[in-house]
Amino acid sequence: MKYIKMKNITIIMLIFMGMNVFAQNKNVLNKAKRLNANHQYDASIKLLEDYLQTRKDVYTLWLYGQTLHAVKKYGKALAAYEKALKLDPDNKVLKYDYALKSADAGKLNQAIRLIKPYAKYKSDYQFDALKNLAKFYYWQGAYDQADATLQKAKWFKHDNETNWLQGKINQARSNYAKAGFSVFLDDQPLTVLHPNIGVNYYVSQTITAGANIELPIYSLPNKQLTGMSLKPFVSFNLFSIATKTTFALDYQKLPNNESVIGGKIAISKYVMKNLNAEANFEYTPYLHTLSALDQKLMQSHYNFGLIWNDPKGITAKLGFDQFDFATLNNGYYAASAWALSPKYSLGMVALRGGVGINYSDATTNTFVADDDIETVKANYSEGQKIAGHYEPFFSPSQQLITSVIVSAASQVNKELTLSLDGNFGVYATTQNPYLFLDKNDENQDFINLGFDQINYFPVTAKLSIDYLLSNSIALKANYTFQSTNYYQSHLAGIMATYKF
Repeated sequence: MKYIKMKNITIIMLIFMGMNVFAQNKNVLNKAKRLNANHQYDASIKLLEDYLQTRKDVYTLWLYGQTLHAVKKYGKALAAYEKALKLDPDNKVLKYDYALKSADAGKLNQAIRLIKPYAKYKSDYQFDALKNLAKFYYWQGAYDQADATLQKAKWFKHDNETNWLQGKINQARSNYAKAGFSVFLDDQPLTVLHPNIGVNYYVSQTITAGANIELPIYSLPNKQLTGMSLKPFVSFNLFSIATKTTFALDYQKLPNNESVIGGKIAISKYVMKNLNAEANFEYTPYLHTLSALDQKLMQSHYNFGLIWNDPKGITAKLGFDQFDFATLNNGYYAASAWALSPKYSLGMVALRGGVGINYSDATTNTFVADDDIETVKANYSEGQKIAGHYEPFFSPSQQLITSVIVSAASQVNKELTLSLDGNFGVYATTQNPYLFLDKNDENQDFINLGFDQINYFPVTAKLSIDYLLSNSIALKANYTFQSTNYYQSHLAGIMATYKF
């Protein structure tokens, strides 16, 4: 009898303890959910971590993983999901959520494998699973599979997301031909007339190929020069690793009638939801100054960037560019970062605001005198700054620019879109070069180079007009104005694109 009584007491105590643990667990989960609803994620994570030190259950681990995901701690979030799945491997809702979180973390192959069963069999999840599977294929670059999967989803219903995704897939798979003309002028003075044509052909989700032809005409104060550029390219989508690689050949006839061959390699990698990485290398002639037009000056350009693009939130970029001129043993670099706010609607206008910073510096400054030393000496007076220019390339010296960015876009109607972007330097400083007459150790005259730190207000403003003539023909006109401490420039152009 004593044994039976003790057994009953033990059972009652265990039930009571279980109810107490359950109540405690429920209180923790409800409090964490309230914190998450108020975006107090750090407090929620601390609460859940404290609880998980002594007790581990499926729903606490699940909520812990969701909270970590919300603050973009994707690695730790997936680890929490995996621990929860070990405790309840047959939980279909948990496994489905794990698939979605895997895609956001950049593990697209894993996400596709996990979500396929939900897309295959009739269930409450099938439409959503098909739509998400199509999205994962699109992020991966497997556009044909994305389209086929999306068609299955559209058998169930259409919504805004399926329509948006269909447009993005169609754009990625489109063939098009384009023709354009632009005019560039600056106060060197240099004017460039720039007709160009191009074609892009979508062979398959693995290969895209095409070519661009440019026929620039350079108008200088006392002469006119012409050039030609032929740029065939091929792009490979390695969708199993969500990477796109483009190889381009560049044959150019320079304004001085020399011929050169350059090229470009561009790599773009999907890292995780809204985040892409890019790396580029280009070997090409430099043709942006008057003196460079009369010579063969080859430039190597290395570029690295991380791009964050949230359609409903912040867009941002972190970049680094290195420009090398091997024949001159010279070059310069630029490091930059910018961020734009989410869109704010003001009537028909979508507004964004942001900030940017850019720092650039050259190995050796290339500012030289306009005239030879004898001419300078004949007209020189003490303290005079001698007129000069950059030769053969523009070379920044400890140039720092912090700026505010304003972006406005308006969908006037179905056919017409207007956009205006401005980048205004609020604090910009540089070591500005100047020239003066000096004597060397042998008491010989020479033109020396000095620097003054100056503040200035750079501006870049761009206006774009996009007009759809039909489903297959689009027109784009644009104008860009740029002002720096050294020069001003204007660029205006128009482009017609025909999709086939």
